[in-house]
Amino acid sequence: VDATPTGKILFVANPYGEKGHLGGGASGRSISVHIGDELDEASRRFWLPLVGYMVSSLWVGSQAINFREQEYWFSAGFTGYYSDIVSVRLGLTSETDFLRRVEHRWEAYLSRQGELSIREAGEDKSANRELVYDGGSLVAAALDLQIRNLTENRSSLDDVMKQMYREFGLTDDTFTMGDVIKIVSQIAGEDFKPFFSKYVVGTERLPLEQYLKAAGMTAEIEFGERLPSLNYILFEMLQIKSFGGPTGGGLFIHHSPQYQDDDNLIGINGTPVKFFDDLRKVAKDWKSGEVVKLTLEREGKEIILPVTLSGDASKKPPLEPGPIDVTITKSANSTDLQNIIWSGILGSKGES
Repeated sequence: VDATPTGKILFVANPYGEKGHLGGGASGRSISVHIGDELDEASRRFWLPLVGYMVSSLWVGSQAINFREQEYWFSAGFTGYYSDIVSVRLGLTSETDFLRRVEHRWEAYLSRQGELSIREAGEDKSANRELVYDGGSLVAAALDLQIRNLTENRSSLDDVMKQMYREFGLTDDTFTMGDVIKIVSQIAGEDFKPFFSKYVVGTERLPLEQYLKAAGMTAEIEFGERLPSLNYILFEMLQIKSFGGPTGGGLFIHHSPQYQDDDNLIGINGTPVKFFDDLRKVAKDWKSGEVVKLTLEREGKEIILPVTLSGDASKKPPLEPGPIDVTITKSANSTDLQNIIWSGILGSKGES
C-alpha cells in the first residue's frame, strides 16, 4: 500500500467575486474555491496556496484520516504544512516564497501564543486560526526537522503521515493525539511525549528557530513594543465609536456624541497622530479619569478639545503585542547533513 488516496476528485474554481478574496472548502471527494481573479501565472501566488491546501486536506484532513476527539491542530495544521512543501516539490512555488510563508505563519502564531494551547484552540478553530492553522503547521515543520535530524534524513514526517493513513485512513479506526505521539516516537526513535506536552497541549512557545538549525537555517525574531489595545483606547477611553470621511487618509470621527461628524483627529497633547499606531503609542501611559487635549480639524479650523478619559480608573488599558517580524535565512556554511535535510524537505529525499 502506497498510503495515498486514490480515485477521482471534483475540483471547481470560481474566478468571480471580490478581487483578491480567497476562500473555499473540501467535502467528501470535491473541492470548491473562490479565487476572485483569473487562474493565471500572474495571480498564482495568491490562488495556489489555497488550491494546495484544499487538495492536501483530502489526504491529511478529516476526510481521509478520522480523529476521535477534535484534533484540528493535526488535520488543519499538517494540511497547511504539506500544501506548502508539496507546492515547492512540484516546482509550483519557489524556495523563497516557501520561506516567506513560514515566516508569516510564525508571526501569526506568535501574535496569539500563550493565550491558550494549540490543541485547545481547535475548540473554536475559526476564531483561533493563528494557533490552529498556523501553529499546527509549525508543529508539523518542527516534527519533520527533528525526525530528519535524529535519523540522519532516513525518516521524516512523510513516514509518519503514511503510517497514519495506513492505520486510520484505510480503516474505520479513529485516532487520538496519543496515536500521533506513538507513531512519531517510533519513527524518530525518541520519546516525543514531552514535546507534545509543552507545545501542543501546553502553552510554551514552540522553539522553531532551534529546530531549523538542523537544516542550516537561522531565524531572527523581533517583537514590537506592547501597546494599549486600540479598541479600548477608542471605544472605552475616548468614546470614539467609528471613523469615516473621505478616501485618502485622515482620522475622521463619526457617530460619536462627544464630537462632530468629520472631526479630523490630527494630534493628542501636542503630538501629531496620523495612524492608529500613533494613537497606541501616545496612549501607553494613559489612565482613566485623566484629561487629554485632542487637536481636531473642524470645518476648516484647528480646535483643541479637552476630553476626560472614560473607563475603570482602577485598571490600566489592556496591552496587545506590537508588530512581530520573523526573518529566516539560509546559512552559507551548512554541513552536508544540513543540506541533505533541507533538500529532503523541499526536494528528493536524501539528495543534496
